[in-house]
Amino acid sequence: MNKLLRGIVTFNSKNRKNYLAGIQKVEEQIVKPMAVFITCMDCRLDPPQFLQAVPGEIFIIRNPGNMVPFFDPAGQHTLSAEGGGLELGCIMNGIGDVVVCGHSDCKAVNSLYTQRYDHAMLQEPNSPLKSWLSAHGLRTVHKFNELFSEEEQQRSVKGETILGGFKLNFGLDSFVCHVDPENKFPIEDKLSQFHTLQQASHIASYPILRPYIATGDIRVHAMWFDIPRGEMHLFNASRGHFAPVTESELEEWKDKEQS
Repeated sequence: MNKLLRGIVTFNSKNRKNYLAGIQKVEEQIVKPMAVFITCMDCRLDPPQFLQAVPGEIFIIRNPGNMVPFFDPAGQHTLSAEGGGLELGCIMNGIGDVVVCGHSDCKAVNSLYTQRYDHAMLQEPNSPLKSWLSAHGLRTVHKFNELFSEEEQQRSVKGETILGGFKLNFGLDSFVCHVDPENKFPIEDKLSQFHTLQQASHIASYPILRPYIATGDIRVHAMWFDIPRGEMHLFNASRGHFAPVTESELEEWKDKEQS
């Protein structure tokens, strides 16, 4: 705690003026936030830094495992901070881009993988984290296990096969997906990429957002951050997999936006 308080003192003496000037600029120019960014609460992730965003540009929603609770009017999990954040950002503030961002070595996803065949382990009533993972993460592991056998999963780690060929959509047209086609990552990270795509697909489950997604006023994206390499990956629907964000990738993205 002492380090945190010392940081505040340093901020007050060295950085507060610049911060207040930035906030005043946001208010004077009525800067419109660019995106709702849903990501994990892992302390190794610093979205404003790798997005190079300033205050006022990004609505950030964080939780264990970058979950987007699936909206089920018949279920008990229709109310969530994530749903409220999407409404606040997209409907009340007119934000057009929603990003779900996962990452490597995600402790929440690692827990899901470890206990993917022992769901009772995630039913401990006195564990808020396990209850959260059970409520919003089991859809991922159920689908992962349905699509890929244990043998396929292990063969993918050895580079003998690619986990792919499944269809997904973010509210519009379906696309065929592949997870880590170069087989660069361990199985837990492959599940993390799969999980990120699944969570992004949940955005369209919210009735209040569907009409805007249908008209293209809200666009859903998936990103995945490779922590050891400090490398951000963007899901490219035309390729069907995540690819590192580079200058050439940016040019391809601009061409799609203009077409």
